[in-house]
Amino acid sequence: MRFLIGALLFFLKYCLVGFLQQYALNGFLANRLALFWGSEKDDRVALTAAYIFGIVHLPNWFLMVVTSVGGYFCVKIFLKYRNLYFLGLAHAVIGVLLFYAVPENITHHFATGIKYFTFDY
Repeated sequence: MRFLIGALLFFLKYCLVGFLQQYALNGFLANRLALFWGSEKDDRVALTAAYIFGIVHLPNWFLMVVTSVGGYFCVKIFLKYRNLYFLGLAHAVIGVLLFYAVPENITHHFATGIKYFTFDY
C-alpha cells in the first residue's frame, strides 16, 4: 500500500514537472522557433526544439536520447493540437514508467548537470 501511495504522489509531482517542461519546450521554445523559421509546418521547428531539449539534459545520455525523440513528437503534436495539458500528462506517464522500468545504472535517477556525477546510489 505504501508503494502505491508513494507512486501516486510521485506521479502527481511528475504531472506538474511534465507540464512545466512541456510549457518550456512548446509554449516557449517551439512557438519562438516557429516565428523564427516562419512556419509552424516547417520540420526544422520540431527538430531544433527537440535538439535543444535534449542538450538541456546533459550529461545524462539516456535522458538526452529520450527527450530528443520524445521532444520531437511532442512539438509535432503541440503544433497541430495546441494542448499542453495532454502533453504534460503524457510526459508524466512516460516519465514514471521509465523511472520504474529502466534500471538506475542507465537512468542515473534522471539526474542532470552536476547531480549526474554526484548522485549516490
